[in-house]
Amino acid sequence: MADPERLSVLSRISLAGDLTPARECDFVIESVLEQIEVKTKVFAQLDDLARSDCILATNTTSLPISEIAAATRRSEKVVQMHFFNPPAIMKQVEIMPGAKTAPETLKAAEEMAKLLGKDPVVCKNEAVAGIVSRVPGQLLNEATWLAATGVADPADIDKAMKPGANHPMGPFELLDLIGVDVHRAKMQTLAGPLNDPRYNHPPLIDKMIEESRLGKKVGKGFYNYE
Repeated sequence: MADPERLSVLSRISLAGDLTPARECDFVIESVLEQIEVKTKVFAQLDDLARSDCILATNTTSLPISEIAAATRRSEKVVQMHFFNPPAIMKQVEIMPGAKTAPETLKAAEEMAKLLGKDPVVCKNEAVAGIVSRVPGQLLNEATWLAATGVADPADIDKAMKPGANHPMGPFELLDLIGVDVHRAKMQTLAGPLNDPRYNHPPLIDKMIEESRLGKKVGKGFYNYE
């Protein structure tokens, strides 16, 4: 991102330090750590602070929307709005209802996405990880199995997939951007309720996390960014 554009983006962000500004909001989008305990705690606090007509959206990748909504007294006004990495570039936002999300809440989330310059896709029902996290999630998992079993090195798999499948990024470049730990958490979330061995990740992922090779955010993952 060029410096003028970066400064323009930063000028539109204000840090509050706590959740009290939610009292004045019509619409709140949460993007905290991908752990159900953390998200439900935040939503319970937001529910106490925000006006009763305020919509609360979660940016969760694969956690159950209905469980997050159950931490509030307004399940009908809780919805998923999943922004994709990097959100400043990716145009799509995936919108999904929980079990009790009202149709007007779903519509408001779609309109909010458009207002933010995004191209929303709306899921009909709540489903584990939705569309974009579930389909590429399995692709990323398969790529890690290819590397773990010695079929090819990560760089060669990336090199093959970019022209071979017309992907703008290779699977390991994307894993480093997302975060290796975030990918593992998502696969574990999928493997449980779906009871599907296709979502089991190789020990290579555990080893990388133990070695703090989490991706770009720490300077090293499948590639070295230091």
